[in-house]
Amino acid sequence: MQVRKLLIFLSILLSPLWLQAESIPDPEEINTLLNDTQQLINAQHYQAAADILERILMLAPETEGVVIAYQQVLQLMQQQQTGAQPMLAPAPTWNVQRILGAKIGGGNNLNRGPKYQQGILELAKNQQPQAGYGLETYGNVQANTLIGKATRLNLHAQFQQRSTNRHNFTDYIDLNGGFNLQHALNNQDEMGLALYGNFIRYDNGSQFYAIDVQSRYRWRRNNICQPQIGVDLQWQHQLNNNVFDQLYSGLHTSLHCQFSTGVYSLELGTGNAWALHDNPGGNQARLNTQLNHNIQNSWIIEHANLNSYLRFDYQRDKTGYSPLLNNNAIRSLYRINIGAQYRWPISQHYGYWSGILSINWQRQYSNIQLFEFNSLESWIGVEVIW
Repeated sequence: MQVRKLLIFLSILLSPLWLQAESIPDPEEINTLLNDTQQLINAQHYQAAADILERILMLAPETEGVVIAYQQVLQLMQQQQTGAQPMLAPAPTWNVQRILGAKIGGGNNLNRGPKYQQGILELAKNQQPQAGYGLETYGNVQANTLIGKATRLNLHAQFQQRSTNRHNFTDYIDLNGGFNLQHALNNQDEMGLALYGNFIRYDNGSQFYAIDVQSRYRWRRNNICQPQIGVDLQWQHQLNNNVFDQLYSGLHTSLHCQFSTGVYSLELGTGNAWALHDNPGGNQARLNTQLNHNIQNSWIIEHANLNSYLRFDYQRDKTGYSPLLNNNAIRSLYRINIGAQYRWPISQHYGYWSGILSINWQRQYSNIQLFEFNSLESWIGVEVIW
C-alpha cells in the first residue's frame, strides 16, 4: 500500500500540468536574458538585473558566467546605495562556480552506492538491507575558459560524504573530477570530449575506482529539440577484489526538448561490460533509458524548481553466475528508478542559497532472488552557490 501511494505521489510530480508553472529557458533565451541584464546594468537598473540573474541561477545554475554577473550586480547595488561611484572589477579569464551543500535524511536500504557517470554502483549483493538515517555533505567546483574562439575547456572537482547510524557499506566518501572540451562548429553543431575519474571509499575499507571517457556530437540547429549521440568507455576496479573489474563500451543517444511545459530529456544507452577477470557471470550486456523533466514551479514557493526522472536499466550476464544459484542460471537484472528533487530559493546574502528536498525509489528484479532489492530514500537540506 505504501509503495502504491508513493507511485501515485511521484506520478503527480512527473506530470507536466503544474499550476502556475514556468518553463525553463533554452540556451538562446538565456543569452537573451543575459543581454537584457547587460542593458539594465548600463541603465543602472541594478535591482531589475539582479531579478533576472536570480531566475537564471534557480533554473540553470550551470550557465556560464551567471554567478560572476550576479556578484557584480550585487556589488553595483551596494555601491549605489552608499553613493559611491559604480565600478566593476575586470572580467576574469576563468569563470568559476562553487557549490556547498548538506542534507539529512534516511531510507529503508542504504546499502546502495552513489550515482556516477554510468548509473549507480552495484555492490554487496549478499548484504541485508540496512535501514537508517544520516547526514550527507558535498561540494563542487567548476571552472571554464575559452581556448581560441570556438573551444571551451571545462574543469570540475566534486566530493560527497555520507555518515549514517549503520556504517559498513552505508557510509562512504566519493571523490570525482575531470575535464571536458566543447568545440562549436561553423554550422552551430557542437563536438565534445570528456575524461572523468572517480574514487569511492566505504566505511568498511572497500575502495572502488572508475575512469570514464565520453565523446559527444550535438545538433544545435533546432530551437525546440536538440539530439545528441556519442560513445562511452569506462574502466572499473575494486581494490584487492577483481570481482567488479570490467571495461564498459557502448553507444549513447539523447534528445533534449524545450516546450511550454518545461525541458524534457530522453536518454538511451546500450553496450557491453567486458569482464577483465574470471568474474561471476562473465561479460554483461546492458541497456538503459531515462526520461527527465525540469520546470520552474511557483505553486508552493515562488521561483522554485522541480526536477523529476524515471529510469530503467536492464543487464544480462553471458554465462551462469554460480552453480549454487538456480542451477548456474544466467542472471538477468531489471531495475526501475523513480525520483524527484524540489529546489526553492532562500537567500541571496553571501551567495545564492537554496533549499532542497529529494525522494528516490529503486526496485530491482531478477531471475535469481538474491539480487532483488527495494530501496526508498528521502533527503532535505540546503545548498549555496557562489
